Amino acid sequence: MAIVETLTKELAERLVGDLVRLDQLTLIQSGRDYCDESWAEQHFLMDLPGKWEHSVVALEPESGLLGFAIASRSPHSAVGVYLHRIATDPGIRGGALGRELLQALLDTAVRVDASRVTTSVSTSNAGGIRFFKRAGFRRLNGPEVTEIVHLRGMPSLVVGDCIQETTGHHKYLLGLDLD
Repeated sequence: MAIVETLTKELAERLVGDLVRLDQLTLIQSGRDYCDESWAEQHFLMDLPGKWEHSVVALEPESGLLGFAIASRSPHSAVGVYLHRIATDPGIRGGALGRELLQALLDTAVRVDASRVTTSVSTSNAGGIRFFKRAGFRRLNGPEVTEIVHLRGMPSLVVGDCIQETTGHHKYLLGLDLD
């Protein structure tokens, strides 16, 4: 049985190879529905506001790393806690572990009185969109998307309710209001 726990800087340093491998495996399995490129060690180890408070991992004593959710806190309430990445081992995908990771992250956001949790999902990732909608997230509208892109300093173009990244990839911004 997996144990979901906070990803501390020390734990990230110990697990960084496994975090990178799971991220790469998820990209290979899911393609651009997951992301445009895999993260390197420095991405997982980079200090961001609230990262070591909001990020979580799922560990199994025998198997090791089974999943992760990497998040940080924005000073802007429109963004709140931003979920950068969530992934689970492909062999157990579709079970409850993704929901457990997301719930653990939401619990951390509630503890710090964040007003919202946001994330971005590829417009072609129907499974990811369903996953977040089941958890209560909604697709943010054009003005909300424009505000968040501006606040986060994202090098993206807003097209309707979507973000068009510099790679040409289109994503929706999803949000879960916590107040």
